[in-house]
Amino acid sequence: ERLASQFGLSDDELDQIELIVVDLNDDSQLDALASCTRAIATVIGPYALHGEPVVRACVKNGTHYVDITGESQWVRSMIDKYGSKAAANGTFVVSSCGFDSVPSDLGAWMMVTAMKNKTKDRCVSVAGYLVKADQNNRITSSGPKPLGGTLLSLLIAFERMRLGEISDPLLLADAPLRHRQGKTRMPQLLPGFDWHLRTFTGHFAMAWINQKTVMRSASLLPSLYGTDFTYSEGMATSNPIKVCLVSFFSIMLYMFLMLPFGPKLCHRIIPATSQTPPPLPEKYKPGSLEWQFVARGKNGTLLKGRVTAPDEAGYTETAKMVIESALSLALQEDEVRQAFDGKQGGVVTPAVLAPVLMSRLRTRGMTFIAGLE
Repeated sequence: ERLASQFGLSDDELDQIELIVVDLNDDSQLDALASCTRAIATVIGPYALHGEPVVRACVKNGTHYVDITGESQWVRSMIDKYGSKAAANGTFVVSSCGFDSVPSDLGAWMMVTAMKNKTKDRCVSVAGYLVKADQNNRITSSGPKPLGGTLLSLLIAFERMRLGEISDPLLLADAPLRHRQGKTRMPQLLPGFDWHLRTFTGHFAMAWINQKTVMRSASLLPSLYGTDFTYSEGMATSNPIKVCLVSFFSIMLYMFLMLPFGPKLCHRIIPATSQTPPPLPEKYKPGSLEWQFVARGKNGTLLKGRVTAPDEAGYTETAKMVIESALSLALQEDEVRQAFDGKQGGVVTPAVLAPVLMSRLRTRGMTFIAGLE
């Protein structure tokens, strides 16, 4: 009813929307849900606790699946468990279809494609930087209120993930890229400076997730990315003090969470938060989202690119991204398959949907621009 009021739906229109309640512990209910639709978008985490039953039902019934997880080790387990079967029966399982990792993944795909189409050079590396991600339009008098699922997902990741998995940028990649050593570095931790963008750069926490997603895309689309492609990611700002402080506190936090008692202590000191996004303030002002990219060719060609969105990242734009990802598969399945070199399905990434998904996101206000240096 709250959504109906927000979008101006009449009672008759509201009655036409069917609400289906299922128990995640009941496979028969999940099978019934998956069998009556073309695609399912799930946004409830932590996925390590709640995600697999939905994936299993979707793959079993040939229903496409999308989510907004940032839990890389869980995605790896879904690849190993369901990748072959999903590919065999033509099901697309697409994780990280929100702020993690659509801007990064589509941005990298855009830069690699632009290098191929606009020059005779071949792209060998892309660096992505988060420039702006306003979320202050959701901050109330008591401060920002992150979702409980987001915080719990982070803690579970550190409880279950080994150090080698956290730092491995190729964790999600398939062979032969999976076994490549030494060419792809872990995300930037220390302050730096990008001379092409002329800006200070620093650590961005989501780079641990986004880099792995982009490198999986490279392994799924080798004819486009090649076998020596690398991706790096950070934040960009004109304030050198900011990047130093972010790096320092990030390193301290990671060191604490890697201690045996770190995540358990956080469970005690972090207050429980609602799974419902905080309400819009009375005087709502949309934020904005901006990423910048620098692509380098094998022969030295440089391209710059930008991805922007008109609203804040954590709620509004993520909702657009995951829904448009699901609609890409539900309504334009044949176009997705054609862009994926004719492959029928599998556990894939947003970049596999890129030609269709980017077009849909542009109609929702996002921009994707790449050009020569």
